[in-house]
Amino acid sequence: MLVQLFFKYLERRHALTLGHAANINYMNTTILEHFSQIRHHETNPTYKESARTFIYEEFRRFGLDTEISNFTTDNVNGSNIIGILKGKRFGTPKDMIVGIGAHYDTVYNSPDNLKGSKYFVNTWLPQFIASKYNSSSRYWRNLYGFYILDTIMNYNNSAGSQKLPSGLTNVTIERFFPNVYTSLNADNFQGNYIHSVYGINTYHSLNPSLSMAWEYLPAPKYKMERFPLDFTDVDILISLGFSDIVRSDHASFWSKAYPALYLTDSGNYRGVMTNCYHEPCDSAEVMLTEDNLMFMGKQADALYYSLHYLAVTDCGIPPDIENTTYTITNDSLTAVYRCTENKVVVPSTSDATLTCMPTGNWSNISFVCDDSFSISGKESLRTFSGQPILLVFLVTLLSLISV
Repeated sequence: MLVQLFFKYLERRHALTLGHAANINYMNTTILEHFSQIRHHETNPTYKESARTFIYEEFRRFGLDTEISNFTTDNVNGSNIIGILKGKRFGTPKDMIVGIGAHYDTVYNSPDNLKGSKYFVNTWLPQFIASKYNSSSRYWRNLYGFYILDTIMNYNNSAGSQKLPSGLTNVTIERFFPNVYTSLNADNFQGNYIHSVYGINTYHSLNPSLSMAWEYLPAPKYKMERFPLDFTDVDILISLGFSDIVRSDHASFWSKAYPALYLTDSGNYRGVMTNCYHEPCDSAEVMLTEDNLMFMGKQADALYYSLHYLAVTDCGIPPDIENTTYTITNDSLTAVYRCTENKVVVPSTSDATLTCMPTGNWSNISFVCDDSFSISGKESLRTFSGQPILLVFLVTLLSLISV
């Protein structure tokens, strides 16, 4: 409900209809001019360098603080292009980091593309956190996580166009992802969806905000199937036959238990890519269809709104309340407080929670934890639990919606 409310607020605040907004012509032209040839350090280094320069300049054109991070790891030389859009809480304890990642090289005969993400996760990101936030101990509390994209353009609504990885069976999919299996089976295994793969027990808002944005956007023919994992241990997933789930850059994040959501069309397990994946027919001429561009455009729209939601509604670390401890729900939108030993919640009707509001602030504290309370104590707390606060809350929401 809170996410839906925020999307309605976005519509009013920015005079937008949350419809299709991605610039299909820009996407088409960009792919043709900058990403339609092999980008490889040996077979076509000039075109790879040109693609890197284009990304760098586009990041800067859109106002990002941009750097090219060169690295050498496992005898492989590489360059990550990193762009940062600083929020008003940048570098403060209330700041939260959320990002998008993808590799810009082509895989054919190239070094393992995970080298770049491994260096980013193992070296660059910890150093960045330590330098900007003065401590590595706050690492988890300053990181929402990353959306990792890898092969996201192949849409196919033909029956049977979606194949399963060789290590999996219908029984395996039905066991681990029953909702997905039911949906795919009812749809005759069409390749008409994007895979969203994530760990359900990781502290982040990546899935709730993206899922709500996807469902809120039009063009329902382009679907999303969610693959929630009880764990993201890479070695265990491989042993269970899910090696294809961990073959992209998100695995570098998962190996460090960092939050990451993987978006993919499944690469070589769908339609024309069963024959063309990493082959010459994996080309702009084959892939630049209206359906494919619109499919990728919806993903761009959903990511835009999801990132905007996370940025605006980032409430940071919940406030400390005397005699309490707290946990944060998986969607990062609610802080649930518990009284320490021999303390009770006052008033007793309170659910002892705070909500992250669309304004980016935690809701007002309406409870305390104490030994007991007297009649005078009840009087002093009445404004917390009575109508005045409720009326202020409603007025606040209405003012947000009508801005």
